[in-house]
Amino acid sequence: MSAWVTVTPLARDDIKASRDFYESRRPGLGMAFVDEVLGMFDRVAANPLAYGEFESGVRAAATRVFGHVVYYRGDSRKVEI
Repeated sequence: MSAWVTVTPLARDDIKASRDFYESRRPGLGMAFVDEVLGMFDRVAANPLAYGEFESGVRAAATRVFGHVVYYRGDSRKVEI
């Protein structure tokens, strides 16, 4: 069973800004970025404790292609990004 994922407004704004940046560089690249970030959300939800602690209570999961880091806190039931 996967954890419930909540995306904060700050994280949502960050994702939108990065999407717009990549999309301005090449059509379709922004959506590729969003797909990668959503995939990372799925991996975090499936196993929240798999990624290392960045600081007390905050974990960090790096995306594979774009090099962005998803910071989150939570446990096996609930994750806040």
